[in-house]
Amino acid sequence: MSIQKELERLEDLIINSNHLLGRALVNEDEAIELLDRIRINLPTALAEAEKLLATRDRLLVQAQQQAQVIVSQAQSDREKILIEAQRRLEESEIVKVAQREAEQIRAQATLEWEKYQTQALDFQQQTRLQAEEIIQNSQTQARSVEANADAYADQVLARLEGDMDRFLQIIRSGRDQLKKS
Repeated sequence: MSIQKELERLEDLIINSNHLLGRALVNEDEAIELLDRIRINLPTALAEAEKLLATRDRLLVQAQQQAQVIVSQAQSDREKILIEAQRRLEESEIVKVAQREAEQIRAQATLEWEKYQTQALDFQQQTRLQAEEIIQNSQTQARSVEANADAYADQVLARLEGDMDRFLQIIRSGRDQLKKS
């Protein structure tokens, strides 16, 4: 059951209660029961915010693992290319041609490795930024929900307190009139 629904029920209780002299007569037990449910559900809303933070942490770890896999694969590919280039150089009858080819392969491998490394770092940075944005949004939402719930509960309690004070004043006035009669 959500905090918002409980707050709406409390509001309905006040609005739909009997009225006397322009004041609402609220069933105290029902009002207290609704406030207790609100208090019970508040930790649930906070737990949902914590779940979002845990999801963000999990996504960040996954992104880092994926980036590491990409970097490892690039290094492995580079090594394979370099080994292949060395093999071709040794097998070649025309050493100069083979050396030029090997240099080109090394350069290409280095460029490819740098490209993969840059892509991995970019991916990791993007994922980190997205995770931080998710965290910030989750924290903002959690603070907003909590602040709204507290403010609304305070308003309802203040209204209830004022109504109770007025009812006590009416009761005292009625008793005073009965004593005078």
